[in-house]
Amino acid sequence: MKKFLLIFSCFLLACNVSLAENELAEKSRKAKQSDLIGTWKMIYQTVSPLFRDKSLFFANHQIFEFSEDGYVKNIASNKKLERKEISSLLQRMPKSTVYGFVDGGLLIIKRSKKDLDNIVISIAVDDFKKSLRFMAPLLRKGDMIVCYLDRKKNLYMQRYLRRLNRSSN
Repeated sequence: MKKFLLIFSCFLLACNVSLAENELAEKSRKAKQSDLIGTWKMIYQTVSPLFRDKSLFFANHQIFEFSEDGYVKNIASNKKLERKEISSLLQRMPKSTVYGFVDGGLLIIKRSKKDLDNIVISIAVDDFKKSLRFMAPLLRKGDMIVCYLDRKKNLYMQRYLRRLNRSSN
């Protein structure tokens, strides 16, 4: 009986994952540069234990600002930041990190010649009804699904970003 319940549970999980993947295909598309322009707040992050460390790269609170001129600013913090604090920090930060698209949905963020990220970005074009991952929030129209790839093109981290209106209270 235990084996049957285990097999049945695995089947249900596989069906749920399959339904979520179908929804991903139906309700998202590859992002373009124009989709990125603005300020984004990370609302979810999952990282492979093989990569995770205590660096701010994996901090629980991340803000990204993509500008039209190809620069990106990133605030990484272990504590939640207030909107006024975010605006002040972003205004004072120098433009030193560049980004660009290589192919549809493939984004390169370059901090230096040897420090860059390969990222596949999709954008939700409709609200989701199922979570893509266990314990992940539901994606809303306009949210970005950001998938970080290692040099061998293996997924090692996934983040969800939601547009942040910095002028709101």
